[in-house]
Amino acid sequence: MKILLCLAALGLLPAPAPSPPTTLASPTGLASTTGLASTTKPASTAAPTDYRALVREHDTALREFQRELARVEKADGAEAAATYRATWDPRPYYSELFSEEADANRGKETAVPFLQWLVLQAVPTEDEEQTAPLPERARAALTRLVDEHAASTEMQSWLVNLDRQWYSIGRARTQAAIEAAVASSTGKTLLWARFARGRYAAGMGQSPAELHALGVADLKAVLAAEGTELLHESATGSLFELEHLQVGMKAPDIVAADTDGVEFKLSDYEGKVVMLDFWGHW
Repeated sequence: MKILLCLAALGLLPAPAPSPPTTLASPTGLASTTGLASTTKPASTAAPTDYRALVREHDTALREFQRELARVEKADGAEAAATYRATWDPRPYYSELFSEEADANRGKETAVPFLQWLVLQAVPTEDEEQTAPLPERARAALTRLVDEHAASTEMQSWLVNLDRQWYSIGRARTQAAIEAAVASSTGKTLLWARFARGRYAAGMGQSPAELHALGVADLKAVLAAEGTELLHESATGSLFELEHLQVGMKAPDIVAADTDGVEFKLSDYEGKVVMLDFWGHW
């Protein structure tokens, strides 16, 4: 019995026809009498090298912007919302701030979180392989992370989730970044990098034979090492995926009860086509 992976595509409803704009409020709640928000951006209040404070400031500004954007679209229509977005979206402003801090800390480990943030701002597209060029700041940040900081201990927290970044930076770039970290790292950072490679291989569903073998070895090494307990639960699950849940493997048996309370097994239907529907809420 083969594992069947089913993906559902979500469609987006078209936006309602725009109505003439009235006034657009700035993120600070000030209205423009001309109907267009001022292009003046507020200065950052975070200390120059305070990464966490800058992230909090960005997140707060983004939430306020999104709330006001929804209000403008509801009140004045899609055209007014588009104008508001182009004028007041805080992301370009904060991308510039994070880029400046990454440059100010060049050659230091303190640059790593700023560079990571810039990479994470790459916007996902419908192209699963993400072969299109990255935005310049995200591309430059990823290059610096790989070339200058692959072995840094500051990379550990990023490596834990690096395998999941393929949807924004592409599979080839993700694998290249992981391989660079594996090749350059030692000690615990190397284990974090091997964890990322193992989980990346598992997440592919049908990884190439060489990557599959490396992933199994990586995850077993992580589970056998001391000081990696934080990774054990995820590593155990990913190892099970690699050894039992890849496309073309025989599905593990499942025991459950039907709607009448009668117990059944997946193996009862061997030789027949079975669709398993896994779902959840986010």
